Amino acid sequence: MTTTLALGGCRPEPIAQYLKALGVLRLVSEQKDPSALGRWHGDHFELCSVLERGDLVGFLLDEYRPSPVVNPWNKDTGLTKGKLNQAVQALVARGGERFSAYRQAWEVAQSIIADMVAGSGLGPDQVRTKLKRELVLRCRAGLPDSAVAWLDAVAVLAGDGLQYPALLGTGGVMGRNEFSVTFARALQLALPPARGARALVEAALFGAKEAQLVELKIGQFDPGQAGGANSGPEGDAGALSNPWDLVLAMEGAVMFASGAARRLGWGRARAAVPFTVDASAVGYSSEARDEGGKEIWAPLWDKPASCAEVARLIGEGRAAPGRWEARTGLDFVRAVASLGVDRGVSQFVRHAVVGRHGQGNLIVAVGRFPVSQRPGVPLLDKVAQWAAPLHSQRQALSGPVATALSALDHAEFRAATEGGPEPFQAVLFALCRLEAAVWRSQVLARQGTSNRPLVARAPVSGLPAAEWLGALYDGTAEARLAVGLASLRGSPAPRHGQPPTVGEGPRTDDLASLARPLARGRRGALTWSLEPLRVAGLGWAPLPRVLAEVLVHRSLACLRAREGRSHGPEGGEAAPGELAMPGVEVGFQWGVPVPVSDVDLLARGGTDDRRLAYLLEGMLMLDWAGFKAASVPWASATVEDVAVHPALALLAPYFHGLGAGPGRPRLVPAVNWPHQLLAGRHRDVLADALGRLRWAGLAPLLARPELVAQGTDGQRLAACMLVKSGRRDLRRLLAAVAAADEEPLAGATSL
Repeated sequence: MTTTLALGGCRPEPIAQYLKALGVLRLVSEQKDPSALGRWHGDHFELCSVLERGDLVGFLLDEYRPSPVVNPWNKDTGLTKGKLNQAVQALVARGGERFSAYRQAWEVAQSIIADMVAGSGLGPDQVRTKLKRELVLRCRAGLPDSAVAWLDAVAVLAGDGLQYPALLGTGGVMGRNEFSVTFARALQLALPPARGARALVEAALFGAKEAQLVELKIGQFDPGQAGGANSGPEGDAGALSNPWDLVLAMEGAVMFASGAARRLGWGRARAAVPFTVDASAVGYSSEARDEGGKEIWAPLWDKPASCAEVARLIGEGRAAPGRWEARTGLDFVRAVASLGVDRGVSQFVRHAVVGRHGQGNLIVAVGRFPVSQRPGVPLLDKVAQWAAPLHSQRQALSGPVATALSALDHAEFRAATEGGPEPFQAVLFALCRLEAAVWRSQVLARQGTSNRPLVARAPVSGLPAAEWLGALYDGTAEARLAVGLASLRGSPAPRHGQPPTVGEGPRTDDLASLARPLARGRRGALTWSLEPLRVAGLGWAPLPRVLAEVLVHRSLACLRAREGRSHGPEGGEAAPGELAMPGVEVGFQWGVPVPVSDVDLLARGGTDDRRLAYLLEGMLMLDWAGFKAASVPWASATVEDVAVHPALALLAPYFHGLGAGPGRPRLVPAVNWPHQLLAGRHRDVLADALGRLRWAGLAPLLARPELVAQGTDGQRLAACMLVKSGRRDLRRLLAAVAAADEEPLAGATSL
């Protein structure tokens, strides 16, 4: 008959409680009931086996056979001095079958040390320090099978050296706490005829409070019981713990043996350490970065599983966000949020291995993460790939670059754990600021004013706007305007099949090339432009002014393009039979149309300009090539007639090249309009625009220019002229400011 026991003393955290649960499942399965199953239910572990409560307690007290926890390379065990530590020796001296495997392992370890001393001519201590890798190899070959799992958990043979998994310290020792010796002491205090043994085991298993704790170092596994400086009300305090907590935790730690190492090869040291990654200083309150620190991600499963299934899950633990194995805590967060982990896991408990003032490490639980599919998280893979080389050089980074990299880490963590538009917007903004910081470090390095090594990294690329927009869009006017501005691109349109010829200088055929430090290398690849930005100030200067400067730069580019084509002496180019209006087209050829109501809000100053600049900086990091305007969330929205600012209604048809009607010229702005708007002379521009309506044969319906200009300014109007609007909106705007009841002024070339 199967009984389900709720083990209230085995909880997901601290890690000692977690390892206890694994230890109970392993011991019962291997030594008592091979069909035993276990799972996590709520905040405790459940054991399903043939054992009743009293049977489980009796098994541990009277039948349990301790695993050989053997660290012959550590001096505190006494082996290198030719004599076992007293605690180990007392346990080895116990007779009977119960301690036979433990006794045999230590005897073999003694013989291995003796053989190596005789064969090398070195002393025992020198063998331990100079021939440690060979000693581990011989132990794996000579110790009984029951001891090999512990060896795999405590030391990994990696290439020509050894790697020590963070769970068990440095080769089974943490500070002055040698785990094989402490394990022997704990067994003496836990097993009969020790005083209160039954109460202690019941407290360890079921959370009973009646047991009397003993003085025993549990070390990093339970920081609350570790003792040490400032751990008591009067300063230092001793380490009081339940010896069964340590015994069962050590038995459970054996299940973290690096089984993948044997399958993947010793050179794959990273793959050999189950669910252990480099630390990322994000996601918990004390995030001070500890270089070389580690994190342990302990899996929880809510369906009953056998010991073999759990051992396979942990021993070959895999977490892979995208195509690559997780190497940092941030990678692991992304893997958990995108289901890039082993199946069957419902949650992970994240444990940070933190230093404690030179007195060894502590393993501290810093959060739980449910395994779930969060939309958008796979988008972070390319961001992480771009930043990965910076992480590898973190110690060599300049202060601004390191700060920006940390901000990106925090933004990625929020996006992976919370989801939603705002965290993903923060990721792109942080990525933009990091790219700018790296660019500045490139410039300084080229100028010889920085003693930091050059960070060789191309600008950010390959983030498809079509995939990102769904994660970024929050339904606000600022978001729609940012999309409309960031998507602007296209060289000045050639007329009559003539290709444009742009003069010498940087690319100016999209907004990103003006505001980001980009250049085009061979085959069109993005490279750093080490020249100053053509339009500076995005993110810190007033946004209308920055966008007005973009319009000016765009007009200059269009003029240079027109100079490479045949054109009239003053007027804009016209198709055969079409009247030419003086001026030049300055708009970008393509961009996502934005509802005219949003553009009107920008013209009147009703937008949050700081937020719009924030969103625009981020969206300029995206690749808009091939983006279909019809795919935006507002494309299918019903177009409603709205009252817009008269200045916007008057100027927008000009800057978007709207035709005045059959037999009438296209409306184009005068060459000097962008400069006048930037300078705040929008009344002059509006007066000129009213006159051009008459020239095109339209009757203005507006009053004097000074009245039209009220409620806005030139730089805001210039910013609005960049934003694309639908042709239907433009025709409606033109109809609101002019009526077609006059003949155009035939043959006129200027006003």
